[in-house]
Order: sequence, then structure tokens, then C-alpha cells
Amino acid sequence: MVILPALLVCAQRLLSVYVSPFGRDFNSGSSLAPVQTIAQALNLVNMRSSPSTPATIILEKGDYLLSQEIYIDETLPNLTIEGETGARVLGATILKSWSPLGSDSYATTFPASARPSILVANLNGQVSSSALSTLESASSVPAMDVLEDGQPLTVAQYPASGSWLTTSSKTSGTTLGWTSTVPSSWPQVSQIWMCGYPLFDYSYACAPLSSFNASSMTASLPSSVTANPGSRFRFVNVPEELNGPGQYFLNRSTGKLYFWPSSTTFKELAISTCSEPLFNIAGGSNVRITGLTMQGSLSNAVYAHQSNLVTLQNCTVNGITGNASAALGNDYAALSLDGCTNSEISTCTISNSGAMAISLAGGNTTTFAASGNVISNCTISNFSRLARGLPGLTLYGDGNIVTHNLIDQGPFDAIDLFGPSHQVTFNLIQNVDYEVSDSGAVYEGRQPLARGLTITNNWFTNVSLTFTPNVNTAAQVAQVYLDDMQPGATVEGNIFEGGGYGLIVGGGRDNTVIYNVFLADVLGIQIDARGTSWAHNYCNYGGSWDYLDSIKAELANDPYFVQTFPLASDALTNQPFFPVRFNSSDNVYVGSTFITYQDTVSSSNTTCLHNVILSSGTLQGAIAALPAGYTFPPLSEIGPQH
Repeated sequence: MVILPALLVCAQRLLSVYVSPFGRDFNSGSSLAPVQTIAQALNLVNMRSSPSTPATIILEKGDYLLSQEIYIDETLPNLTIEGETGARVLGATILKSWSPLGSDSYATTFPASARPSILVANLNGQVSSSALSTLESASSVPAMDVLEDGQPLTVAQYPASGSWLTTSSKTSGTTLGWTSTVPSSWPQVSQIWMCGYPLFDYSYACAPLSSFNASSMTASLPSSVTANPGSRFRFVNVPEELNGPGQYFLNRSTGKLYFWPSSTTFKELAISTCSEPLFNIAGGSNVRITGLTMQGSLSNAVYAHQSNLVTLQNCTVNGITGNASAALGNDYAALSLDGCTNSEISTCTISNSGAMAISLAGGNTTTFAASGNVISNCTISNFSRLARGLPGLTLYGDGNIVTHNLIDQGPFDAIDLFGPSHQVTFNLIQNVDYEVSDSGAVYEGRQPLARGLTITNNWFTNVSLTFTPNVNTAAQVAQVYLDDMQPGATVEGNIFEGGGYGLIVGGGRDNTVIYNVFLADVLGIQIDARGTSWAHNYCNYGGSWDYLDSIKAELANDPYFVQTFPLASDALTNQPFFPVRFNSSDNVYVGSTFITYQDTVSSSNTTCLHNVILSSGTLQGAIAALPAGYTFPPLSEIGPQH
């Protein structure tokens, strides 16, 4: 037999390797003889005579089912993985059989009116034993996905999405109390969870309940979760509440999935089962993934770390849970680029993420060297479905850029920022922060060294709460929130409309707000001097915010800091607790009260000049009222540019 030597000779000449679900891994990888798996295609690429020779793996139309990650390290540079139309990488198990509920032993638990519509799939034998064990474990239930024709179903819950129960006076610590009498009719209570905001309106948690006592209306929470009276929550994974299309209940004891499909003509039912990233890029360079649909992983679609020139382009990323059951971290996202440089996520559609849609980290916060990373022209929607206290995008490091994206439909912030010199430009941001108070569509806070944020030419609309906030939480939402002494941001040429505050400045210095348009349904600007009042001890030396201490250390030890941000040189000597040099000039506001001052801040100790206040008017009229020397970009340039 000469197959292996022949393959080696072929691979040395071959710059393109073809993969097909109908191929064979002993094939050569040519267009006429494709291999079957991506792993084998990588083996062939690794036989290149030189790693500098560019190679392309072409995935033909069809499904590529993964139970473990595709690993790309530094030995596989200059690689493109290209999907033809209809190529899908799936970290899920496609179920082959299900049946009507009929006389199933659990049937009487479901509402009588729902039983004719409920189907049951026995996962035993259809899902691997290891994957089934993961799905049945208590920590996985709120973070699994059941996908009907690629769209996630919703776990059965009470009350339905959009409504909440309120914890009662019996709630204290790890005891959850309620007043609704509905749970008293539930005969099966052993698999019920609590999901919501049991402590504060910004602290989302999901936890199994034990010692569920319907008569006393109390249950026990695990020690990792704390509850207060007057907070919001739902009961989750409740079979008695499987009462409408698009819902499911997983019986962890029997491994049976009960579901009411959204459509009676659905073609595919899948369960997320891969607990690893679909693509793990570790230390790679010049790696490009384009044209793929990625779906159904319990982890990430792509996790790239310590890599250079990673490009994700023209991809569809849908139904990725993104480690939603785990604690917060920068890899809890559908797409996670951690410690990367000169990398780009562009022209992608990212929807139905269980956690964040994108986490992007890179750049040097000591030398203030920008990362060169860009997120551009993406459509990002319905993020943080399962871990609802997470933003759509999170930027870490220095100098990451988010530009020309649509960010839509998320319970929490659109973009959270950590580190200096990030740029947020030309994005359309809408329908976010409707579920979490004390938040901001674009948010950065409590980072005294993270200067240089620029927020320019974005359009914000419909950023407002849809519930009555907990009395223990600040009941405010902003479209841009510079929280807890955040300094050195420029907010220029944006449109603010559709509810909430346009901008909240929480005491930080050297912030500039110019050439923006605020329409009448937003509350304009709120600025305070919290460092001189309620937050003074937090900001002072030894305070828990590490405010003055970190500035002092940075000024003493890092010459790049003042070189990059000259205004920081007097941060310890010139009114260190006051928002000095705040400038809100040359804006247009439609309404009556453009700016609200709190604490000792006033128009006499800030710069607030040449603002135009209109009693009424349209968006176009407000833009026309901007100073003649400033040209607002065409509205068509905001959002994705395809």
C-alpha cells in the first residue's frame, strides 16, 4: 500500500483542502476527493512544506458535528477555514426520534390543555452518556439550549418571560419566600430552579431550590446565592408551566425532554452538547474563519487566546450558550478573543447568545499600546438570554474598536468597557438595559487609569427599564454611563433618544460632552460629585474603590501614563474628588432641562456653553441646530455598512 506516502506528496503541493460530510478521511482532500472531518483537514495542512505557505480548508455544504474542539495552535499559521453556502459547524446532538406525550408516566404533570401538543424525546441512547450527565447535572439546566430549526426554545417557567414574582418578607439570606399561591398546585417540585435578581437589580443568579415548601411558601437556596425581600425572580424548569409553543422541560431524573414546538412543521431538534469551544485558537497567527454558520455549543463558538491576526468574517453565530452557567469571566461569550492583537470580527451575525455575544481583550495597559482589534459591521441581537446580567460586548485591555454595528435586544448593557482608549463609533444601539437598573448601554466605571474612551457618532434609542426597580437599587439607566469617578472620556456627535438618561457622569474628571443631539424623551445629562459626598470614603486613600491609591502608584511608576494622558498629572492635587474640567458644550437638547447637577456641581464650576435648547422639534431639526462648524455624519452611515 502506498496511500500514506501519496497523501504526503499531495499535501506538500496542496494549498486547499476540501471537506465534505460525505467525504472520507483517507481521501486526498482535493475537490474531487474531499476528507470528511475538519481534524483530518488540519492534519493535511500541517504537512505543508513551509508554515508560511497560506492554506485554505474549504467546508462544503452540510453539517459538521463536533463533540470536542477543533484546536489550532502556533504550528498552523496562515490558515483560512472557509465555509461554502450551507456549511454548518454544530456543537450539538441532533435528535432523531421523539413521540407524542400520550400515556407517558409524567403526562399528568403537564396542563391538560397542553398535553396534546407536547412531544417527548428520550435522550438516553440519543445523546452520549457523558453529554447527558452534563445536561442532567444541577449546574447545567439554565445554560443548556434546545434548538428547534436552529432557534432556542425557552425553559418552562413561572411567571412567563416579561413578568416577575417578588420575594416576600420571609426572604432572608439563603431562604427564598414568595406570596403567589400558584406553586401550591405543583405536585412535582424537586427540579425547580430560581432565576432572577434576588439580591439587587443588577445581580442576576440562577440556582436550584431545595426544601421546597409550597404551604409555607419558602424554599432553600444554595450558599452561593443570597436573597433580599422585595426582589425579582421566576421559578424555572417547572413542568406544570409548560403551557405554550416554544417551551421545554428537561426531566433530569429520567433523561427525557418534553417540549411544545414553536411550529408543527419543524424539521430539526437539537440539544447543545459540546462542552468545549468549537474552534480553539491558541497562539495562532493569521488565522481566518469565514462564511461559516456556528451553532449549538455549551461553550464558545470561537475562543482565540494570545493570538495575532485572527479574523472572523461573514459568519453566522447562533444559539451558543457561552458558558452561561459559570461565573463571570472574559471567555463567557459566543465569540471570545482574549489577549489578541490586530484581530477582527466583521460582517458577522451573532444572535441568541446565552451569555455575552463577544468578549474582546488585547493591548498593553502598561505602555498603553493599542491592541489593533476591531469589531465592525456586525449584527448582534438577543444576547445574554440565560446569564441575563451580562452585556452584549465586553472590551478589555487597551485600544479596542467597536464600529458600525447594530446591537439590539439585550436585558443588560450593550457594551461594557475595561481599560483605556477604547473607541465606540458609528453603532446603532437599541432595545437594551430593559431589565437591569443602575446600568448603561455603553458603560465604563470605577477605573481611574482607564482614560481615553471615545464614544462618537452612535445612535442610541429605546434604552429604558420595563419594570419597577427594587428599592435597594439605584433606579436609573443611561445610554452612556461614566460611573463611579470614571475620567477622561469624550462623548461627541451622538444621538440620544427613546428613554432613560442620555448621559450620567458619576463624579469623574476630564470628561467632554460635545456636539450631541438629545431628543425630548431622554433626560439629558446628570452629573454629580459623589467623590465629595456619599462615595468619599470609597475614593480616598485606603478606600475599597482603590481610586487615589492606584493613581498615586501609576504616577510614580509608569511614565507612559502622563505621556499618554497629560491631564492626569494633577489628579492628586487639583480637587481630586471633584469632576474638574467637565465640558458639556455645543449640544442640542429638545426639552426643558438639559443638565441636572447634583452635590456641589453647578454651571459655575463646569463648562456648559453654547448649548441649544429647543422646546420641541424633530431629529433632523435638532441635527440642523448644531453649530455651523460641526458636520454631523449622514444617518445612513450609522450601523452596519454592507
